[in-house]
Amino acid sequence: MKKTTPRKLRIPEPTEWSDEMTKSLRTWQTQIDLNGRVQMNVDGLTIYFYSAELASILIANEFDAINLDTNRKVKIRGSEWLQSFVDGYRKGIEDFKSDHKASPDTLHGAGSSVYLENLIYKYKEAPNKLGAGWEIVKSKRLYALHHPTLNQFGYYSAFTSEFLEIVRNNPKLFASPSMLETKTQRLKLSLAEVGFFDLPMVQILSESNKLKLVEIISTNKVPFAIAMFEHLKFIEHLEKEYFRPKPCLYKAIAEWFDVDTRTVKGNILVLVRTSKEDRSRYTADQQKEIAQSEYDKLK
Repeated sequence: MKKTTPRKLRIPEPTEWSDEMTKSLRTWQTQIDLNGRVQMNVDGLTIYFYSAELASILIANEFDAINLDTNRKVKIRGSEWLQSFVDGYRKGIEDFKSDHKASPDTLHGAGSSVYLENLIYKYKEAPNKLGAGWEIVKSKRLYALHHPTLNQFGYYSAFTSEFLEIVRNNPKLFASPSMLETKTQRLKLSLAEVGFFDLPMVQILSESNKLKLVEIISTNKVPFAIAMFEHLKFIEHLEKEYFRPKPCLYKAIAEWFDVDTRTVKGNILVLVRTSKEDRSRYTADQQKEIAQSEYDKLK
């Protein structure tokens, strides 16, 4: 399979897909609901997809994407992009076996609890190039076609597969270790999906302070979160790269914080000085200095 020259291609929302692609999506989603994954053999390698959406795109004979330079639909073939996923998957298997594969002594010996806790941490929430936790491949959406990103999807899909194989072979060992999904962890996963950790002002922070920043955002109210997003230039990033028109932006942020879209819209609009929004009700503009101060403490 030959790669094409990278292009700026946005993936339409599933509601915009063709009938054939929608049918494919339902088929793969049913398989994931039953088996947790979609299996495929490529060049003698067995690979697994954990996202029905990703599987539908990369296996498609023909798929409509949006050329961001012209804002027009273009036809692509999944095979043009699948090889990047496969290359990453192959490398992921090699690295997992080199760095994480456990012998019986490791799994059942004196230090097994430390090994298992570390493995679960990496699977569920350790920062990586896609966001947090190897299992992010189950929930992360692919918004644009980009060969390096597909390579990372393949890489962490392989890590997920190898980890789950250990779990399946040793169910009793994994019966008790668990990590409760907190509000901060849920927000971290959502932010990772839309490039939050790639923002210049976030990248300069240490890994621990990146997570501390998400914790601060998740434990404060929406006006503060909006003010912090504005300070980090995250809202500008979301509008440009992910959510157009603006109602899509309001809806996405509202879902992260479990509030209504009007609350998000009002707090974003009051950041504009000329806005006529009710500033006694929407107070993000009053949180700007506080947000900047909290960020500065992390640098």
